[in-house]
Amino acid sequence: MFVVPRIEEQRAWILLSKSPRPLTRKRKIIKVELYYLPNYVFNVEMENRKAKVNSMKICVDGIEGHFAYYDETELTEKPDMPGKSADFKISVDEAVKLGEDEFHRMVLRQSLKKRDEITIRSITFDKNVFYPYWIGYFRRKGAYDFEAIDALSGQRQGAKMKPVIMRAILSGGE
Repeated sequence: MFVVPRIEEQRAWILLSKSPRPLTRKRKIIKVELYYLPNYVFNVEMENRKAKVNSMKICVDGIEGHFAYYDETELTEKPDMPGKSADFKISVDEAVKLGEDEFHRMVLRQSLKKRDEITIRSITFDKNVFYPYWIGYFRRKGAYDFEAIDALSGQRQGAKMKPVIMRAILSGGE
């Protein structure tokens, strides 16, 4: 299943051309392309000290295994906008382990802040999705570089996603 992008290519050019920090120059984007990255979606059930059970969805990228929150969104069998996609590099079992470790650390930090003991009851596989990112290529100091934005929210992707996207690009997606 493919997540339907909300940002059109023209808007992606504008967002990617903006300077990332104040007092820096506007970037001259050479090329923009849509890339669908593989993700595993999991249902998580958590319980606090008062036995209140909460559930949520998380996703773990299928390339490096990084965790992120997942909001239900519109899905389609085939992508609405043409773009490249990468194959899954890690298995569901590896994704569960990596995602659970990262999620557990995040829950522990929240528990300490709120002074509440939260335990993870279960993590179950839900589905595979391909999540869209707009990638803009530009020149910096005589070399090529890229910047990526989320194709749903338009938010810039930081240092955590850069190696994931780079590995997907270098693997030669469809």
